[in-house]
Amino acid sequence: MMDFQYQVGTEVVTVKCEPNGELYRITIADRTYDVQLDHARSPEVAFTVDGRRHVAQVVDDGTTRYVAINGHVLELKQPDPRRARRKHHHGEDSLSASMPGQVAKLLVGEGEAVERGQTLLILEAMKMEIKIAAPHAGRVLKVLVRQCQVVDRGQGLIEMNNE
Repeated sequence: MMDFQYQVGTEVVTVKCEPNGELYRITIADRTYDVQLDHARSPEVAFTVDGRRHVAQVVDDGTTRYVAINGHVLELKQPDPRRARRKHHHGEDSLSASMPGQVAKLLVGEGEAVERGQTLLILEAMKMEIKIAAPHAGRVLKVLVRQCQVVDRGQGLIEMNNE
C-alpha cells in the first residue's frame, strides 16, 4: 500500500493506493474507489471507475502536481503544516472548502458539541462527495454556509473551537 498526502487549498488530503487483484483500491479522504488502470504513459493516465473511462493529464512541477481531468485542473501541493488549517485565535479553527463545490449536507448547527473525526458537512465537487470532518473535539462556533450553497475553493465553511 502507498499513502500520499496533498494540500488542496487549506485542507490536507490523504490518498491511499493499494493493489486489489487487477484493480487498485484508492481511498481519498473517506471515499474508496476500485480503479482499473488502462495505461500510464507520461503525462497521460487512463483509468476506469464504475464503468466510466477517464483520461487525466498529470504534470509535476517541483512541489506541485497538476492533474487535468474532465475539464478541471487540480493543483496538488506537498503539505505545508503551517497552512493546513487556518487558526483565528488560540484554540479556534476555520474549516474551509478544499475545492469549488456545493454543500450537499449540513450535519451540525451552531453551538453543537462535536467529536474528533465527526463529519460536519458534505461537499459535492466533480461528482465526488467530500466529507469535512472535525479535526478535534470541540464546539461549532459558527456555520458559514447553508445547504445547497455553492462555495469557492478556500471559502470558510465552519468555525469551531477546542474543548
